[in-house]
Amino acid sequence: MKNANAIHTITREHRGHTITVNWFSDFDHGTPWEDECGHGPVTKWERRDKHPGERVLCSDRSVKRFYDYAEAIKIARRDGWDAAPYGTGTVGERAVRAVEADFARLQDWCEDRWYYVGFTCEIEGFDAYHDSCWGFESDFMDGPTSEAISAAVAFLDLEIVEAQDAACRDLITA
Repeated sequence: MKNANAIHTITREHRGHTITVNWFSDFDHGTPWEDECGHGPVTKWERRDKHPGERVLCSDRSVKRFYDYAEAIKIARRDGWDAAPYGTGTVGERAVRAVEADFARLQDWCEDRWYYVGFTCEIEGFDAYHDSCWGFESDFMDGPTSEAISAAVAFLDLEIVEAQDAACRDLITA
């Protein structure tokens, strides 16, 4: 059943039952650079001008977050970061491309072009079935949705087969 607080809802019918996947904003998830590996260093909110080698990631009135571009390049070279088109160019070119992509992705998060989400999956008529998972990026919801629906379909199929088997046993023993 659609939840009024859901930002996106998908329903599928299977064997006469409605499977509902509700997506919600994940307000408990932290920032990408604090909760995930593979990002360049980002400062907390600060009241200062940028230092050499930094870029302004985002600002809010008189405070800014800075992305340490120079340090990110060092990390990217050391750790072998790359971005599309993958595997082309020198190690330095791949590092620059990856850091540019990282900066753009973090900037998109700062500007709310994507955010963290989580889903719940329920099957109408099966109160005991409840699946949920959190921490997905809002622009990559298709895969988790398909997986949640597939898991619910497998659960339904098993429940229906078990109910049919139980009904057959009852007929045999009656």
